[in-house]
Amino acid sequence: MNKDAVVAEGFEEAYLGYARRSDKPTFAVYDYEKCVEILMELEDWDRDKAVDFMENGVVATWLGESTPAFIFPRMRREDHA
Repeated sequence: MNKDAVVAEGFEEAYLGYARRSDKPTFAVYDYEKCVEILMELEDWDRDKAVDFMENGVVATWLGESTPAFIFPRMRREDHA
C-alpha cells in the first residue's frame, strides 16, 4: 500500500499488518512484546536490556510519517491507567 513504508528488519515474526491515518501514508504495525521476545532470543539479552533497546533504539527512532508503530495488542485499557 505504501512503497515508502519503513519496515523493522529482523522483526518479521512480530509484523501484524498495516494501519492508516486519515490522508497520511500507510505504515507497518508490529507487536511490541513479540519484538522484545525476538531481541531476547536473537541477542541472548534479558528482558530489561531488550526493552531498553526497543525504547531507545527502535520506538524512539522517527523516520517520517511512514515510521512503523509498535503496539501492545494484548493489553487492556485499564493496564495503562
